[in-house]
Amino acid sequence: MHNNLVRSLFSRGALLNTLLMIVASLLLILCIHLTMLIITKITPDTANNKIELNQFSLGSLPDGLFAAESLTGPSSARAVAATAMPALTLKGLMASSDPSRALAIIAGPQSEESYRIGETIAGTGSWLIKEISANQVILQEGGRLATLYLDTEGSATGDGQLAASGQPLAAYLALSPVYSKGKLLGYHVNPKGNSLVYRKIGLLKDDVIIKINDQSLQDEVGAKAAVSALGALREAKFTVLREQTPQHIFINLDSIESSSDK
Repeated sequence: MHNNLVRSLFSRGALLNTLLMIVASLLLILCIHLTMLIITKITPDTANNKIELNQFSLGSLPDGLFAAESLTGPSSARAVAATAMPALTLKGLMASSDPSRALAIIAGPQSEESYRIGETIAGTGSWLIKEISANQVILQEGGRLATLYLDTEGSATGDGQLAASGQPLAAYLALSPVYSKGKLLGYHVNPKGNSLVYRKIGLLKDDVIIKINDQSLQDEVGAKAAVSALGALREAKFTVLREQTPQHIFINLDSIESSSDK
């Protein structure tokens, strides 16, 4: 009987151990299954987050890094418009065979100034003088070029008429510097716009102007100031060197215009 009891207890213990092992196995399987579900649930969200992050990063980059075609689009037009040349008027010029001595008088958005080749025009950003010829000035800004023509508004197209009243001396006279051994001697004056006015002024072909209103034209600074002043003057006193002799010529455009009307 004792042996039967032992065998009965042993059988019950074995059964209990078996049941515990089965329960443990089921719990392990359940844990593995739950773990797989959690991993499956989390992984798509993480991938989506990565994709959204990449899309945001690319979208936030400047267009110019990838959209090369935008260089010819509206942004390019805005850039051109932003650097467009402002209104300028060519008031007078002094052409010269030596480009370094040529001079242009230009009225810009800030003031009226005299400029040499290579100088930047005030108030225009980076527009500069590229070339000065007899009746026009070539301007440059980067790779862009523009032409300013001499302001001859109101002047006649032929030699038999005078320009409309109110024009300054610079509208009729083109000055070109005269040098000897690198030294400025004065200026030759040629007709511009209307040769009849030039003939009535009394200047001769070989005259060399050495002063305007007693301002010497034999130094660069004085000459620049005197020539610039012709853009606003209608009368002046010229001191010319004629056959090596200084002579004074008084010019009054009001008198010349009124005498021509009679």
